Amino acid sequence: MTTTTRNLAILGLLLPAAACQPYDRDEVQRVAVHGDAMVVTGQTLTEGGFGCGGFDEGPAVTFHSDDAGATFTRSVPDDERPVRDLVTSGDQFLALHSDWDGHVLRTSSDGQTWTDVTSGDTDASDLLVHAGRVYIAHGGGLRISTPGPLGATTTWTDVTVDAAGLYLPRLAAVGDALVLTTNSGTAAWSTDGVTWTTGLLPEGFSVHGLTAVAGRAVASAHGENVDGVYGPYLLAFAPTDPAGAIAIAVPEEGLAIIDAPIGALLGDGSLAPADDLDARAAHADGFLAGAVDGDTLALLHADGVSLSRDGGGSFAATAALPLIAR
Repeated sequence: MTTTTRNLAILGLLLPAAACQPYDRDEVQRVAVHGDAMVVTGQTLTEGGFGCGGFDEGPAVTFHSDDAGATFTRSVPDDERPVRDLVTSGDQFLALHSDWDGHVLRTSSDGQTWTDVTSGDTDASDLLVHAGRVYIAHGGGLRISTPGPLGATTTWTDVTVDAAGLYLPRLAAVGDALVLTTNSGTAAWSTDGVTWTTGLLPEGFSVHGLTAVAGRAVASAHGENVDGVYGPYLLAFAPTDPAGAIAIAVPEEGLAIIDAPIGALLGDGSLAPADDLDARAAHADGFLAGAVDGDTLALLHADGVSLSRDGGGSFAATAALPLIAR
């Protein structure tokens, strides 16, 4: 054995004991806002440490504020599954917890105390509040609530959507239409949430997120455009014509898209007119996710939340979150 080989062998024996020091850190993912109340959700990850690599997913984590971000309180919900989506409905916060074993929808009026509303045995990936109803998009189709506030008297209708297995479905309301996309590139649309017509996005695109901007569905996706250039894009299309989607190149994959009063805000911090997503200009700090409540916007950053009270024209300094971090 050479000296170099012997030294590497010794180093390999020492590394697990000396260098692999796992540590926990919080990773935030979603935000919702209603008036002065805010909720941020994420997950605690256990990192392997230098020389070990990888991480283990830990429990969900929640941060709530009732004073516009002046203070946040950290808590671990009693359902520790990841929060796939977080929205508001009236004065309620709605959190969709899900994993491969199933999902549960929970509501809270203050971001602290949560109540289970409904559950299922499929992995769910998106929530939508539209026309007084709540829609849960999952691997088997949709669950649709009766109109009104969620509670003990709410009943749910299960709808099957034939869209290639609904792998990671995303849902948005575009005018009077509902639009659904999947990570596998299929799409569907409906005017009542029950009867759906299926179609295809341009070949080869996978969708990560979906929203409505200026009467069009806008998907955050990656794939290959008509010129054969592979990369991250926004796909903008009329609800009934996903195949006619226009691919708009963007600098990052999975960018958040916020339909704000001031225009379309993208996760890289750029702002564009709602009807011309190509005409982007730097406007704010980059963000992971965002939420709108009238003229109030909350942008979630890796370490905190910035708030706007003028429709996105200006933002206050980022309010720090009490994160567990190394």
